Amino acid sequence: MSKKAIKTLKNLFLPLFILSFFIVFPLHHCEAKESETDILYTVQLKKLHPEVLSSLVRGARVTDSVSKSRIGTVDSLSFTPHMTETYSSTRDRMVEVPHPYFRDASVIVRAHGTEHRHGYRLGSFELFEGATVHFFTASFTGIGECTAIYESEASS
Repeated sequence: MSKKAIKTLKNLFLPLFILSFFIVFPLHHCEAKESETDILYTVQLKKLHPEVLSSLVRGARVTDSVSKSRIGTVDSLSFTPHMTETYSSTRDRMVEVPHPYFRDASVIVRAHGTEHRHGYRLGSFELFEGATVHFFTASFTGIGECTAIYESEASS
């Protein structure tokens, strides 16, 4: 082999070595792993039929039924009357009154997520205030809205 051919091979070896490194070890392996944070978030579920209230239970595993991601565990629940508008002839205007039948649920969910944009990523689900949550447990399914997110005391 001529000296020129050997020099050409040497000049190609370094770039090929570097290129093969990135093929074997993709760039995402070189990035720093984001650490998970323990969070609590509130989901508001509106206009629930009284018969389904007992199917919302503390400790239930929650999945987002669209992304199929596990998005936490029910930590606590509270129920309030669903507010509805009705016409008040005595006041001659629309007024908000408690519905005699339906209830709203405020569900606090405990989860582990990584910070992402304006919220957190829970698996493939992006959680942020105002996000629609397709709330699914073994005994309940419904659609709600995330109204608050905060870091859990355990992660501070």
